[in-house]
Amino acid sequence: MPISAPDLTSAQAREEYEREYAALFDSIPVTPARVLAQRFARLDARLDAGMTEAKSAMLVPSLLSTEEDHALGRWIQRQHAELARMGCAIVLAVLGDSRIEDASAWRALALTLVHMGEAVKWELIAGRAGPRDYAALHELARVALERAWLHMPCPIVVDRLMRTATIDALYFRALLLDRFSSGNLSRQQIEVLDAFLWEWAPALTALPEPAGPVMRADLDSDHGLRYGPRRDGGACLYLSLDALEARRLGVIEAFHEGRVVPEQGRAAQIRLEAHVAVLQQLRRAFTGDEARAPREPAEATQVEAWVGLGEVTHALETEVRAGIAPAEDPPGTAHRDKYDEVYDRPRRMVRLMDASDTGWLIEAADAAAAPLVVGELLALRFHAGTPLVLACVVRCVRQAESATLLVGLERLSNPGLPLRPCALRTEHGLEGTYVFVPGEDSSGRQDAFVVPYRLLESSERFFVRHGGHDFALGFNRVRRRGRGWALAGYEMVDATAWEIVVA
Repeated sequence: MPISAPDLTSAQAREEYEREYAALFDSIPVTPARVLAQRFARLDARLDAGMTEAKSAMLVPSLLSTEEDHALGRWIQRQHAELARMGCAIVLAVLGDSRIEDASAWRALALTLVHMGEAVKWELIAGRAGPRDYAALHELARVALERAWLHMPCPIVVDRLMRTATIDALYFRALLLDRFSSGNLSRQQIEVLDAFLWEWAPALTALPEPAGPVMRADLDSDHGLRYGPRRDGGACLYLSLDALEARRLGVIEAFHEGRVVPEQGRAAQIRLEAHVAVLQQLRRAFTGDEARAPREPAEATQVEAWVGLGEVTHALETEVRAGIAPAEDPPGTAHRDKYDEVYDRPRRMVRLMDASDTGWLIEAADAAAAPLVVGELLALRFHAGTPLVLACVVRCVRQAESATLLVGLERLSNPGLPLRPCALRTEHGLEGTYVFVPGEDSSGRQDAFVVPYRLLESSERFFVRHGGHDFALGFNRVRRRGRGWALAGYEMVDATAWEIVVA
């Protein structure tokens, strides 16, 4: 029976909960293992019952916009992380008591894995990123492996829903959430992903040997999932990608039959667009499309770079005025950039090292390297007179014996399709000028905008002017996300209820 608990959204209730947590944690060395396991389960139930409604509210696009909302989201993430930390200590205490039944021990282990997964999930939802304790996660898997508990089913309550999952399913759930929590998914999409993983729990089975395409978890490592068999003979567990791809295709088939998957829970209330976006991301992971495309050495050459959404937009607006970019000049911006008409803008030059279909490796030095961090947006021009190409920093390695930085870039736009600046307006006036990214599909379904991520957290309708006409649109799918920006798909909406005023 679900525990009756006060709503933990109030500051007083949260303080009482934290006192109960602290008291339990401090008592671990002197409390019998059986009592620790019982109190840990009760604290888990109290957090779940007290935060279920608040978690649901935070998945509404218009929320998580105030500092209070962000603070509550960070508090939820922290409590899951702290329960996971305490769970590891309690599992050790329970394992050290020979009088404790195995069922109590693996339940404590299962609850700890649940909170590890929830902590990862809420890092993205609450925007709280931090280092991942892979070692503790793998240690729990090693314990389960040594005691033959990996495939033991355990009934648990999550978000007031009774679920049954095995230890290995909970372990791989946490690792898969981690793999997709780098920022590419919105908070609604990460909720849908988690719902799929709960539905697919029977397929999250640990294999001792690789069979077909697999991901693996190295149990003696401090990193997450990787592709392919392990070559050095170390301990690891494998996850079948074919089994997961079959589940993904099953969801698509259900949608074609008019059935929503899952049928209950928060994800069932989220728009189908989010489900489709997650299924596309999973296809890349399960079919191996995530693997890096073959790279070819490029003739080392200097290319110009623009870093950050503001700088990229500025460059495109300048090109429009110079007649280079094939875009309409956004109204009300012709007075900008007079500085560029008189003085040369300092140029940021980087060196191209190699290239592939999906990105590039560049070398940057001195001032050019300073703003290049993982998740940053930038644009490159490879030859004079050619369009800018959009990219995202995905890895940085500083050279040990020099001041240069090697930077891996993921391509975000087609070099043959010019970017263009686009002014977005609301009913209140100009919101800002951002980047329109044309897709490779002639139907326009792959077209997107690069905008500040904050625009996606509201239900605002935006207006654009093109070909002398005004169009209303709303953002939906997040295709890529970085440091304050997002590459977002959109849908045209009915604007008849709005009074549109265009300068």
